[in-house]
Amino acid sequence: MIVKKIIFLFLKFLIEEIKILRTKIINFLVYFHEFNVLYLFLEKIFINKKFNTFRINDINNFINHNKKIYCYSNKKNNSRKKIFVESFVNHPIYTIQNCIIASTVSKILKQDCCGILRKGDIKSKKIFNSFGINEIIYINQGNILLRFFNLMIAFKLLNKVKSIESLIKLKFENIEIGRATYDQYLRFKKNPGINKIVIDFYFYLSQALIYNNQFKKIFQKYKNTYLIQSETQYFPLSLCMSNAIKFNHKMISRRGEIAKIGLKIFSKKKNNFKENRNRPSKEIFNFIYKKLKKNNLLESDSKKFFKLNIGKEIFQQIKKGNKLKLFQSKKDVCEYFNFNYKKPIVLILAHELSDGNMNNSWNLFNNDLIWLEETIERIKKIKNINWIIKSHPSENIYNNKVKTANVYEKLAKGQKNITLFPNNYNVENFYKFISVAISSHGSAGYEYPLKSIPTIICGESTYSGFGFNIEPKSKTEYFNILKKIHKIKKLDSAIIKKCFAFNYLFKYVSLEPIPITFETNIAMNFDKKYFWKKTFSLTKKNGIFNRSFEKSLAHQLSNNNSYYINLVRLNNLKKKYKSNGA
Repeated sequence: MIVKKIIFLFLKFLIEEIKILRTKIINFLVYFHEFNVLYLFLEKIFINKKFNTFRINDINNFINHNKKIYCYSNKKNNSRKKIFVESFVNHPIYTIQNCIIASTVSKILKQDCCGILRKGDIKSKKIFNSFGINEIIYINQGNILLRFFNLMIAFKLLNKVKSIESLIKLKFENIEIGRATYDQYLRFKKNPGINKIVIDFYFYLSQALIYNNQFKKIFQKYKNTYLIQSETQYFPLSLCMSNAIKFNHKMISRRGEIAKIGLKIFSKKKNNFKENRNRPSKEIFNFIYKKLKKNNLLESDSKKFFKLNIGKEIFQQIKKGNKLKLFQSKKDVCEYFNFNYKKPIVLILAHELSDGNMNNSWNLFNNDLIWLEETIERIKKIKNINWIIKSHPSENIYNNKVKTANVYEKLAKGQKNITLFPNNYNVENFYKFISVAISSHGSAGYEYPLKSIPTIICGESTYSGFGFNIEPKSKTEYFNILKKIHKIKKLDSAIIKKCFAFNYLFKYVSLEPIPITFETNIAMNFDKKYFWKKTFSLTKKNGIFNRSFEKSLAHQLSNNNSYYINLVRLNNLKKKYKSNGA
């Protein structure tokens, strides 16, 4: 049996090597599309001469303009400590914003920056250089011998693993490498229904081992420095973060909207490195809540401070599409779905089932598909409720193999009181017609309570633990809540005020506008020429430096606070918000 598995693994290895070769050829051809290859060659010969190597001229303009601003930075920083900054997400918005954060931290701490890039990423290297980040460390997938060697190590490790639960718990050199491997599989194989160890896990684990060894060498060399990183999931990001934390570095993770950023600092000392990267500390939440209460701002209209955008992803807020219909009343809803008007309506908000499954420190379910399936199985027995299941707006973007509609068709089709929310209707005003909302960990948990709608969640999230959600601690408790869901009453004003305080903190006080960021589609098919034209225009108009950001970030670093606060947006905060480890 083992011999047969090894032979099959070897054949699969050869196929994967052909795919790697094909990818290298495609990337090589992309160079001819994005770069003037002759100028790239001449640049290596005439080191001191400037060449406009990009075919999109506004990229050259942006880089040349930036270099003039940052030309002095290398002369001021003499410390042997490094501010590490990555660019693993292949979109210039991520690269530019990471550079802005890294350069600001460098200026505050007077420490040099060091970039970490994938081998061959010329574009990010040049953007890094334009910000004065000239020292670069490259990571790679290894050569064919190294890949085969690590595949054999992965085989040895996984040969003892018999279940998905055991895989998630698998550690290597004190790194949760099994959890990272499972997350990678869900995201890129888009098969959340996997319930056994399959051959793809061996290859993802071997990739994780290769990345893990490289990051280990980087971060064990230095002490007590910072890593600037955007996302915290998937390869190589999850392995980069894990090793930085393991070797006692702090990691600054960027969060927020496209043109507004917030920061959260993770560290081993604070023991917060498994938390959702968007989640504030309880200390800062309580501080904001008390401050708002003292100034009678909790009675304010939320529209003055933030837009809810219920049912929309960030990229959808700037994407034009067909205008959707709106339900006008509960009667309208019940007639459309042929529901019994006397029964309460509960809205279940599904997730994009391949993305964000390991984004939180804990959940009642191994992934969002399992949560949805087990929830549907339970509600099939609860006939006194009208259940509506809404698919996530990102499903078509991620092209997942299993969609919410598939799960519904398989488990609940034909159930008179269970249906799907129609794709040609907008959910924005639907809170007016429902009694309860349910989400595993989505944005519904801080949107619907603002409208007095009780919301049930199933694990740690951006907003959990702040007193405005129903948060079962076990599956048994969750299923019991579903049985008695008709008894749940609308939220009172005290709970709504807590939710308002969270939104005020999360969507306003903790965000910093980045005036050079042009709000484009963050998918890979964005209009590159237009993006760089607008980015260069905004850079010339507004400049790179942001005094408000520098002041607030300096306060966060000096007080060792985990969550960024925009001091300009909260009057007198610096006087009252002392170093409390928030």
